[in-house]
Amino acid sequence: MSKIAVIGGGSWGTALTKTLAFKHKNVGLWVWEGDMYGESPLVEIMRISHQNPKYLPGVQIPKHVVISSSLEEICSDAELIVTVVPTQFSRRVFRQMKGIASPNAYFCSASKGMEIKSFKRVTEVLKEELRIDNNHISVISGPSHAEEVGREIPTLVVAASTNKDLAKQVQLTFNNNSYFRVYTSYDVIGVEIAAALKNVIAIAAGIVDGYIERGILGDNSKAALIERGKVEMTRLGTHLGGEERTFNGLAGSGDLIVTCYSRHGRNRRVGQLISEGKSLEEINVLLNGMVPEGVETTRAVYELQRSLPFEMPITEKMHQILFEGKSPIDAYKEFMARDPKHEIY
Repeated sequence: MSKIAVIGGGSWGTALTKTLAFKHKNVGLWVWEGDMYGESPLVEIMRISHQNPKYLPGVQIPKHVVISSSLEEICSDAELIVTVVPTQFSRRVFRQMKGIASPNAYFCSASKGMEIKSFKRVTEVLKEELRIDNNHISVISGPSHAEEVGREIPTLVVAASTNKDLAKQVQLTFNNNSYFRVYTSYDVIGVEIAAALKNVIAIAAGIVDGYIERGILGDNSKAALIERGKVEMTRLGTHLGGEERTFNGLAGSGDLIVTCYSRHGRNRRVGQLISEGKSLEEINVLLNGMVPEGVETTRAVYELQRSLPFEMPITEKMHQILFEGKSPIDAYKEFMARDPKHEIY
């Protein structure tokens, strides 16, 4: 790829920028001009220091990376555009890219969520706003905390596209034969659904962690939550057209495990803070503006599943906890009191 643009200056966008710059010389990073660090625009600090002290402190961005708040500067003539914007802001940013991105550009979504109200995956929003087809769209996902990728900890992910040539090209673009290894997939739907739903389960896992510390729940409880959570991910994903095997791979089980257990997981942290009695407003302050995708994804998936012919009880309970004022204790008691069922149905 002759020029690569990364859209989104959060922790994941910063880590992917560093990874791409490992072997590519023409890489640009777009940072929202309204993002502040103290009294100064974050983009100015990053341009001078080539670090992201707000979202990924201690990680050096290679000096040849162009950092700017101008979409035109970063996107113009880019052959590959990697979008790493929080899902609920993606549509707004994509609209701003109209007339700037080359009509021949390829896109790779690294966001992990589902749009509220429309229930659309990020690539669906991308196609809708920029009028591009599946042959120009890919996604990248897997167990990949930005904090570890930024420190060059060995990481394995999957790049998916219905265009097999593009999947291979994205694989070769990101893969660096050092610390970032990329596999290919052709199941865009499955990879995106897995990436979105694992964040919902991670919030629940954080709640369980909080109660494990108090001796109310235990490791058995958490293992059961993760496995039954994967059932819900698979159930929705396959219903929407994804492949079951995707949910047993890096984008499914792999990302679910790391998100539910890692100290870096923001969604898991949200759940732990909820178990301590914190409100969502208090949590947003404590997380320093680092948007936990799982909160709004819970809202979107809950509304979607109400019209579907199967149950998603963990998602339902998480919606009640996050938005309806139900206590986590009552939610888990109600979950346990549900009618007995066959494990696979």
